[in-house]
Amino acid sequence: MKKLFVLLLLSAVLLIIVPLTAAYLPQTLGNPEPAMEAKNNESANPADEQSHKNTGVTSPDPEKILNMVKPSIVTAAVTKETSVYSSYSSNQVVGQLAADEKVEIIKDKGYKWYYVRNDEITGWVPAGALSIPPDPATNRDKMTREEVETYINLQDFKSYTDYLVWVDIDRQLTHVFTGSEDNWELLKTMTCATGKNVSPTLRGTFTIKDRGTWFYSPQFESGAKYWVRYNGSYLFHSVAMDKQQQVKDPTLGKRASSGCIRLAVEDAKWFYDNIPKGTTVFIN
Repeated sequence: MKKLFVLLLLSAVLLIIVPLTAAYLPQTLGNPEPAMEAKNNESANPADEQSHKNTGVTSPDPEKILNMVKPSIVTAAVTKETSVYSSYSSNQVVGQLAADEKVEIIKDKGYKWYYVRNDEITGWVPAGALSIPPDPATNRDKMTREEVETYINLQDFKSYTDYLVWVDIDRQLTHVFTGSEDNWELLKTMTCATGKNVSPTLRGTFTIKDRGTWFYSPQFESGAKYWVRYNGSYLFHSVAMDKQQQVKDPTLGKRASSGCIRLAVEDAKWFYDNIPKGTTVFIN
C-alpha cells in the first residue's frame, strides 16, 4: 500500500512538471540564434562601426581654407595728375596717372618714391602724388595647424631646400615648414612685424640669399641682429636696435617696419641658424 502511494505521488508530480517544462523550453533553449546573430552583427562591419565613431568629423574644406587667406595689398589714391617714371632716379616718363585713380603700392624708396601699378601701367611716382591709407588692424583669426598646412600644400610650392617659409602679412605671422612639394609640415610659427603701409613689405615668392649677424643704417638710425636677405634690401632680422645693439622698438604683431620682416631676437637667431640659402619664401 505504501509503495502504491509513492508511485501515485510521483505520477502526479510528473503530470505537473512535464507540461511546465515543455512550455518553458521554447523560450530559453529552443531558439538561441537571435542573441548570437545580434552579437555577430555588432562586429560584422568594422567600417560601419568606424563611420559611426567619426560622425561629425569632416575633412578640411580647401575652398574655405583658401578664402581664409587674403593678400595684403596696399592701395593708394592718386591725389593729382602725375607722371610715371621708369626709375626713381630717371627722367624717363612711361605714362601718366590722373587724379583719383587707384594704384597698388609695391615698394618704396626712402618714403620719397613709390613703385606702383594698375591694370595699365607700372612705374615710379613721387610720394606727394599719393594718398596712402593708414595701417589696417592685424587679423587675429588664427588658423589651425591643419588649416595652415592644407593652405600651403594647395599652393604647390617647391624649394631648393627641405624648408619653406610663409609670411602671412594679414596675421603678422611667419610660418616655417619642412618637407617637400605637396608634403609640407609646419615646424615653427613666429610672430613678426612687417612693413607699414607707407613702406610695405615686398610681396611675392623669393629665395633666401646671404646673411649676417649685424647691420646699422644711419639713414634710418636703426639696426638689427641676425639679418637674412630674401630680395635686395628686404630682410628678415631682429626687432629694431640702436648703435649699441640695444632694442629700441620691440613691436611685434603689427605693421611697424620700413619694409623688412622683424622677429623677436631669439627667433631671428633661430631663423639665421636654421634656414638655408635657396629656401623658398612666400610673402602675401
